[in-house]
Amino acid sequence: MNPIYRYIFPNKCIFCMEELEESTTDICNVCYNKIKVIDETYCRHCGKLRELEDDLCLDCLTRGHEFEAGRGVFVYDDRVKKALFGLKFYNQTWIARKMGRIMAEYYLEHVGWEIDYVMPVPIHYFKYITRGYNQAGVLASYFVQAYNEQMVQYQGRPVKLLKKGLKRIKWTAPQKDLNPETRYKNLENAFIVNAKIMDEVKNCNVLIIDDIYTTGATMDVCARQLKTAQVGKVFFITAAMGSGL
Repeated sequence: MNPIYRYIFPNKCIFCMEELEESTTDICNVCYNKIKVIDETYCRHCGKLRELEDDLCLDCLTRGHEFEAGRGVFVYDDRVKKALFGLKFYNQTWIARKMGRIMAEYYLEHVGWEIDYVMPVPIHYFKYITRGYNQAGVLASYFVQAYNEQMVQYQGRPVKLLKKGLKRIKWTAPQKDLNPETRYKNLENAFIVNAKIMDEVKNCNVLIIDDIYTTGATMDVCARQLKTAQVGKVFFITAAMGSGL
């Protein structure tokens, strides 16, 4: 392998960062046996891990969400947290290439909603300038790339990525520092739909992509804006799903 390519896209486990012997895998055997993929018992609305199959979590029983349905690939534990922190705060965007592919494979195997467009959850312009990238945007790019490769192979319908379909126009406090109710208040008027794509997405189904789902506040606010723009259905998929009721 080209040394420059290995530097940009190292063949490491996305969770423990150990070198992998095989170039066709993204997770080492140790981490593979430690992490939890949410593929059997989960909330049928938001996708959170549940003890019983086809159950609703307490949050979805008590709160009316704006999206049709959502799924997360991994339970958010220390290993997954390390990977997402590296992607989000330490410029380890090579993780997104592997994680985006994993998310696409998971989606095609376990989900399969009919979608037309993919949009990442946006970050504020000032944060983008500071960080240099939007982690959800990078995940979405690799997700669409892997998804469309499969569609070509099996003569399916490809999806279109709208990286700037949603725009964040308000600087907000970090959601992780807030309780569930305050998170919704914090995000009031934070997002808008890009006026340039409103006609294009009208009556179409949209899949939102982000790194993690916790209370659903971000997804709800984004979905509400998309519904205001008269899209069809709104779904989401995230790399990880926070624990909770």
